[in-house]
Amino acid sequence: YALNTGAGGLIGFCDATSVGASTSAANVTVGPTPIKVTIGDAGGLVGRATGAFFAHCGAFGNVWSDYFVGGFAGTFASCTSALGCYAEGTVSGNNYVGGFVGQISQTTPCLTLSKCYATGNVQLPIIKGGKVTSGMTGGLAGYTQYAIIEDCHAQGSVSGTYYAAGLSGHV
Repeated sequence: YALNTGAGGLIGFCDATSVGASTSAANVTVGPTPIKVTIGDAGGLVGRATGAFFAHCGAFGNVWSDYFVGGFAGTFASCTSALGCYAEGTVSGNNYVGGFVGQISQTTPCLTLSKCYATGNVQLPIIKGGKVTSGMTGGLAGYTQYAIIEDCHAQGSVSGTYYAAGLSGHV
């Protein structure tokens, strides 16, 4: 898959929908583009999800993009949640990069991840124009806001230049 934004191995954009027992083994690549735009929302199963629910789903493919990159999803927003889901591919990006989800951006506290895991490596940095740029990287999530995460784990290696951690780069 090669698009500018909202790319997933199974779903590009998921809005207020429940998805169960689904998997994807697709490799997902977003960009690069010849024009200056922020490219992102790339995930092994879904690119961007708002108000969605995922149960017992998995992603096995490798994912690459610029921003909002995750082994399972690029972005979770508006109380999107996942139960018993996993990501097992290598994830590479520039900012907001996580082994499971690139960013969780909720407006109120919501149960976001329960019994989920990521086993892939989170590889940074991407070199742009000879300059190394990278940040907000985590084994499970790159960035989290108002997220409630319970009984989850990450197993792969994480590399980054700032806000890098085994579970979440920025909380």
